[in-house]
Amino acid sequence: VGPDGIPYSAWAASGFEGAHTLLQISDWMATGLPPPLSFCDSLLVCPPKPGALETERGIAPTPAETRPLALRNTDAKTIGKAVAHAMSPFQRACIHESARGFVGGRQLQRNAVDLDCWARWAGMHEWGRRAILVFLDFAAAFPSGSHEFLIDLFAALGLPDGLLQFIRILYVRNRCNISVAGCRFVGFTQTA
Repeated sequence: VGPDGIPYSAWAASGFEGAHTLLQISDWMATGLPPPLSFCDSLLVCPPKPGALETERGIAPTPAETRPLALRNTDAKTIGKAVAHAMSPFQRACIHESARGFVGGRQLQRNAVDLDCWARWAGMHEWGRRAILVFLDFAAAFPSGSHEFLIDLFAALGLPDGLLQFIRILYVRNRCNISVAGCRFVGFTQTA
């Protein structure tokens, strides 16, 4: 549940009217009109990772020992999931088969299995015994990408203008409030 506090069950209980409201919001976005002001808001929470330092007053993690999560409002997540579901066949057709993460019908875990197989194969050869595997992850992939490049790529691939408008609007007025020790604070504007 995001900063507006509305759970999925409230949208489900609203029946046709709730579904119609979500459809209207997505239609507005597809024409380039902005969604309601708080639509792209999120609430930043930082729960501790397992094994974080525990003191007599509770868990006191360092920033590196937390797992930052941005909790989005359920209306935004529901509309986003519906659009992603509609795009799923297009994604599978356009994204190379070796890319397995976040593509419907593909298993991200296969990457680990493939890597293990290749490492074992390399280890059976003389040159492979001197090799080392290095894993580097400097930044989250999606936020570090160019949004304009993404839009240009989707346009070149022939996505409808309404869908391009919808994607553009997702990058407008993104605000993140912060929750610490049960208190909420005004946060920051997200640009990534």
